[in-house]
Parts: sequence; structure tokens; C-alpha cells
Amino acid sequence: MAFNSLRFSSRGQSRSLRYDLSLRTVLIVPFVVQIAAAVGLVGYLSFRSGQNAINDLVNQLENQAVDRVNQHLDVYLASPHQALQIVNDSIQLGLLDVNNFPITRQYFWRLLQRFETISSLGLGNEQEKFTDVKQIGSNQFAMGVKDESTGNDQIGYLADEQGNLTDRKTETIRNYRPTIRPWYQTAKAANRQTWTKPFQISLESEVKLQITAVMPYRDRQGNFAGVLGTSLRISHIAQFLNQIKISPSGRIFIMERDGMLVANSNDSPIFTEKNGKAERLFATNSSDPLIQEVAKYLAKSFPDLNQIKQRQKIEYDFNGQRQFVLVEPWQDKFGLNWLIVTIVPESDFMTQINTNTQTTIILCILALVVAIVLGFFTTRWIVGSILKLRDASQAIAEGNLEETIEIQGIVELKDLAVTFNQMGGQLKEYFDNLENLVAGRTNELQQTLEDLKKTQSQLIQSEKMSSLGQLVAGVAHEINNPVNFIHGNLRHAEDYTNQLLQLLDAYASTALSTNQNQTSQSLLKLSPELEAAIEKVDVAFIKEDLPKLFHSMQKGTERIQSIVESLRTFSRLGESTLKTIDLNHSLDSTLVLLHHRFLQEESREEPGENSQENLLVQVKKNYTKLPPVKCYAGQINQVFMNILTNALDALEEYASGDSEPDWRGEIQISTTMVGSDRVRITITDNAAGIPSEFQERVFDPFFTTKPVGKGTGLGMAVSYQTIVQGHRGSLSFHSVLPHGTEFAIEIPLEI
Repeated sequence: MAFNSLRFSSRGQSRSLRYDLSLRTVLIVPFVVQIAAAVGLVGYLSFRSGQNAINDLVNQLENQAVDRVNQHLDVYLASPHQALQIVNDSIQLGLLDVNNFPITRQYFWRLLQRFETISSLGLGNEQEKFTDVKQIGSNQFAMGVKDESTGNDQIGYLADEQGNLTDRKTETIRNYRPTIRPWYQTAKAANRQTWTKPFQISLESEVKLQITAVMPYRDRQGNFAGVLGTSLRISHIAQFLNQIKISPSGRIFIMERDGMLVANSNDSPIFTEKNGKAERLFATNSSDPLIQEVAKYLAKSFPDLNQIKQRQKIEYDFNGQRQFVLVEPWQDKFGLNWLIVTIVPESDFMTQINTNTQTTIILCILALVVAIVLGFFTTRWIVGSILKLRDASQAIAEGNLEETIEIQGIVELKDLAVTFNQMGGQLKEYFDNLENLVAGRTNELQQTLEDLKKTQSQLIQSEKMSSLGQLVAGVAHEINNPVNFIHGNLRHAEDYTNQLLQLLDAYASTALSTNQNQTSQSLLKLSPELEAAIEKVDVAFIKEDLPKLFHSMQKGTERIQSIVESLRTFSRLGESTLKTIDLNHSLDSTLVLLHHRFLQEESREEPGENSQENLLVQVKKNYTKLPPVKCYAGQINQVFMNILTNALDALEEYASGDSEPDWRGEIQISTTMVGSDRVRITITDNAAGIPSEFQERVFDPFFTTKPVGKGTGLGMAVSYQTIVQGHRGSLSFHSVLPHGTEFAIEIPLEI
């Protein structure tokens, strides 16, 4: 074999290897002996001193565990009172009006975001009013209300993502009186910040232990006004205790001075079911045998647990095994007075000592084996093989993917060389395949780009057709009402005319039947039939109303002519040639087509002269006499339509939402010259404005905040493209919440 040939090819090499082996033996044997002696001595001393160190170790572990629990309780149980103090300070400083429940709930909701450990925050007052905010799930909150709107009941509602009430109810508590609730009476009786007794609640089909921090608050005159309260789930304390690994079978539990369990570090329950209801357990009744026996031992040693004033260390035998018990009193300035108990079985540490002994023996053997095995490796072989791998790797890094290596003698390095060669071949194959894939993917992306361009053109055309549909709808609405109005008036005019004709016929008939020889005085005397006919017809009213009817019909026809004229102006949408137009006239034509959207609902039923009181949105024009502009008239009209339609949509949404009662929608349109060769048109509304997070995307294709079916998101993108690219102009906007939005268009007089 090549290995043998290399090793024994010459006498000099053989002597060198024997010399090396001899040197390694000299170095390895003392090293192995030292390792074995040191590890064995350490293991022996560790075993001898292990039992003596158990007490110190247990004390250290228990002290650390108790200190961690103390620190956690101090921090965890302080947060509710910190939240109450923040609320009370806001009340006393006049920053929070607790009589304004919507604002108070919003304040509570935001405060709960800052204090993640608190599960609820609420208040009740002497007027039997109540409101609270509580967390019922991950990022999900419910708000309780008891005021004039709910009668004697407290009703819970889901809150939305902004912390506002929704109409979805979560619960209803009949005849709810906060002033008789334990938490209210506890705070009122104590007249200071304090805690309620821990109590159980049902949450998500589980019984949880909860405690409430309460605090009375006063009005500006210093009189008692009500109680603030915030609840905390004690189950989180149990989760923290479970994270403390004091020993494999150790226990940590917390109990009240009356022996009631508060939390423990294992999964044993702190409740028991009795008559279908959950009741809290005494520590002496715990299902955990170790906790139960230690609690009984403490109850026997201290008949009154209030006698424990300082840390107590106890050694107690249970089932023939010694138990190390540490009892630590814990209390805060708000009235909590608990006992923290840690239990560490001695067997846990004896097991560890035995394990350490076995580990020491294993380490001694491993140290000997490792020291002996290391002596059989030759540095020259390892370094030589590694250098070959380094050189081959560098060659591949420089692009020579056909580089290969061959290593003999060391199996692992030989296998590594084979794998390295395979990797080089695979890399070459992957690079070749990658080039083909890149070329194919490039073709696919080009085809996809062409398809997207076609789709975009189709969507733009769809947007144009959508706008055209709006125009047709507006025109139909505007034409339909005047025509109906004229039709109705014509019916009355026909009736009045028929009545006049009947009157004339009756008069003529009477005149013919009169004797030719009668005197003129007799002729003036009318027959009873004629008098009856005259009485039925109000001739004076007909004479007065008939001109009004014809005047209304004239106004209606004038309105139709105005709409048709505006439609003719706007119908240039499909023209692709440049036209010279009056921009002020184009703006007026667009306003005419959108006129029905400026009216209140009741005013849309009748055409004619609409007063400012009938307008839902007022339009203020500030036109400057402009020279004719040469542009694509249809495209410019489309831009006006898009911006005005968006402004009307924003005004309607604001009017139906957060607007003031006396607010009235308004759109201001101004035209002016910029320099001598450019025209500027501004369209301003007084709606809520555009949120800052949307402003950068206003001109992006397909971006819309409207519901599905109300817009494609291409209107403003098409407008921007029309002005900037089609007319070498600019389209910009300025919006500051909640003061509305101003769109500004600038185009040259001639493109």
C-alpha cells in the first residue's frame, strides 16, 4: 500500500518514526499519569467533602430562590398600584375627567398597553356608575359599562383595535351595583390603597386565582368620589415559581397567613371542587404529599402562622429522608402578608454526589483514552493533508472548479478529500445549471413584464370606463328629475286649461239659450248652472299659478340644456388630439356633472334653484381669467373628475363619522397663472385629510382605501401620469390631519 511504502521506504525514515514514537511516549505517559492522579484526587476529595457541603449548598440555593421570589413579588405586585397612582394623579391634576366614561375607557385601554401584567382596570363611583377595561385574549379587550344608557345592568362590549367600543356584547350583569361589591367596600373602609382578598374567577374554561388592587379617589373638594381598581392574575406567580429549578424534586409554594395556598411550583391544583363550585385549598390539604406534610409540620410547630416574623430554617424528616425547609415572610405596604416556603430533599444532593463520583471515574478513563489516542496522530500527516485542502479550496475560490486532491494515510481526511472532490464537481454542475436557469428565468420575467403591462393598460381602460359610468349616472340623475318635474307640471296645466274651456263652454251655452229679445240687464244675469260651474273653478288661482308652472318648466329645460352642454364638454375623454380649451369652463362642466353629489338627500328630489341651505357640500370658486390652454381636453377633464370625486368621497365619509355637528363640507377651487406660461389649479377640501402612513402611496397604482368594488386604485395614478408625463406638468398635494387636503395641478399653456 502507499501508506506502508511511505512509512517504511527508507531506514532513515524508520528511525525517525521510532524516535518520534518514543518521544510521544515520554510526553504522553507523564501527562496521562498527572491527569489520572489529579482527576482521581479531586473526585475523592469531592466525595469526602460533598456531604459536608450539602448544608451550605442548600442554604445558598434556598436563599437565592427566596430572594428571586421576593424580588419578583416586589416588582410584579407593585405594578397594579403604580397604575392606580398614575390614574389618581391624572384625576387630581385635572388631566382625566372620570365622569367622561368614553375618555376614561380610552385612558384605561392605553394604560393597559403599558402594564402587560395587569388584566383589568376600572372604576366605580358613588352614583352607582361603573366602567372598566379588561384583557380577554391576546391583544383583545372588553369594556364594561354601567351608566344611564344601560339602566341597572352592567354590559360588556368588545373593543376595537383603537380602543373604542363596538356593538358586540360580551356579557350582561343584571342589577349591578358597584358600591356593594367587596372591592369597592374594601377600598372605602380602608380609605387608602390596599388589596382585596384573593378570589377565584372562571376564565377560558379554567379557574384562575386573581387579586385586585383598589384605591379611593376624591373630587376637587377632597370628598370621597369613588374607587379605582385593577386586577392581577396570581397564576403568573405560579408560572414564575415553576421556572425556578431549585432541585430535581424541590418545591416552592406561597400561602397566606391563614394557610390558604396562593401558588406553587408544580402542577398540583390550588382549588378543589365542592358542590359543583371551585373552592380554594389550604396548604395542609394539597394534593402534593410533600407540600401537604410540610404545611402540616408548620401548622403543628406554629399554631398561629402570624408568629413567623423572620426567616425560619427547618430540617424535617419525611418518609425517612431529610428535608431542608426555608420559610420566608413577605409583605408589602398595601396589606399583603404571605409566607414563601422552599423545600429541598437531601436525596437530590446525594444523588448529585454519587453522579459526580461516577462522572469523575468516567472522566479519568476518558482522559487516559484521549491522551493515548492523541499520541498516535502525526502532526506532519495532519498538517500536510490540511495544506492540500487549503490549496485546493483556494483554487476553487479563484474559479478553477476542476481542481482535485488526493490524500492517503488518514481515513477521515481521505474521506474529506473524496467529499471535497465531489463538491467541486457538483459546484461546476450547479454553476452550469444556474446559467441555464438564469437565462430561462430572464425570459419568463420578460414575458411576465409584458403581461403586466397589458394588464395595467386594461385596468387603466377599466378605470376610464368606471369614470364614464359615473358620468352617465350623474347625467341620468340630473336629467331624470327635471323631466319628471316638467311632466308633473304639464298635467296640472292641462287640468287648468280644461277647466277654463269647460267654463267658457258653459258660458256660451247659457248665452245661446237666452231669448234674443231680452234686455242687456237680463243677459248679465247668469243661470244657476253657470254660477255653480264658476264656483267650482278658482279662476284667480289658475291665473296666478299658470305662469309659475310655465316658469318652472322653463327652469327645468334650462337645467337640461346646461347638463347636456357640460356632458358635451366632458365627452372629449376619448379624443387623443390636442385642443385649445378654457380650463375655468372645463371645471364648471365637471361641477355640473357632479352637481347631484353636492346636494342633501331631500334636495335631490327636485331640480331648479338650490339654495346654499340645500347643499351638502359648498363650492367656492376663485377663478382668475386664464388664457386658452392647449392640451388633451378629455384627459384634463378626467383628472378634474378624479380629484373632485375623491374629495366628495372624503367629505361624505367625514360627514358620516367624526365631524362636528355644525360642520359643513366645502370644496375650494382656484385658478391662477404661474409666471407667463403655466397655469395652476388647486382643489381643496375640509375633510379629515390623508393619514401620514398613506401619503407616500397616493399616486401608486392599485392603492386604494375604499372598500372592494368602490375603486380600483388607478384614478390618482392615471391622473399623475396624465399631468406629469402627458402634459409635462406637476401634480402634488398637501394634507395635515385633520385639516383636509389640497391638490395642486400645474401645466404649461402649450405642450
